[in-house]
Amino acid sequence: MGRFFAGCAVSLLACAAGYWLLHVQNQSDDPCGGHCGETTQCVGTVCEALEDEEVAAEPDSKKPGKKRRKRRRKGRRGGGASADNAGDEAGDDLPPFEPVNDRHIPQFSNKPIVLDMNAGSERLSDHVVDTHMNRLTPKFQRCITTASTYSDDDIGGGTLTFKIQLKPTGKVAGVSVKGPSNLKVFGIIPCVRKVVYDHKFPSYDGPPMGVDFSFEVG
Repeated sequence: MGRFFAGCAVSLLACAAGYWLLHVQNQSDDPCGGHCGETTQCVGTVCEALEDEEVAAEPDSKKPGKKRRKRRRKGRRGGGASADNAGDEAGDDLPPFEPVNDRHIPQFSNKPIVLDMNAGSERLSDHVVDTHMNRLTPKFQRCITTASTYSDDDIGGGTLTFKIQLKPTGKVAGVSVKGPSNLKVFGIIPCVRKVVYDHKFPSYDGPPMGVDFSFEVG
């Protein structure tokens, strides 16, 4: 029994001696004696603080191969029949869609108009009206282009039909626009109505007059 305990004691002393030698050897390899912490490094025989970038990068270096996933931001869009089905790509690159506000623009009305008995009998010719409406074509096209930009699908073609009421001063008194459902997305109708309402036609000496005009899209 005495020999058994003596053997165990000798083994424990051997293990302790081995651990001490290993610890001393590791410290001998480190000029700073293993005293530098996680945020310091041994330079010569002095522990110096790591740079902020090195400290921040240290956790990532402990987990090789792990990449941070970037979340994709979706933009809000609306203002038309296709707004709920709009794709993510346009939402990522475009600001939220804001339709033209046309609430202040009167619709064309067939109500009887009080005539000025002192007014003349002039009216604008079809040629003059068509010339001015054709000048608005680039602005109409911009309304279509904007809608196409925000729409996932090709909006297609069709005819926009205008009914316009003019005052003798050349000011637009009211404008109504009709078109197929595919041209009623992303504010096309309010946009073209405002284009016409903001335009000044030539003045004439006569009663208010109505104008019919059509614009082909496609």
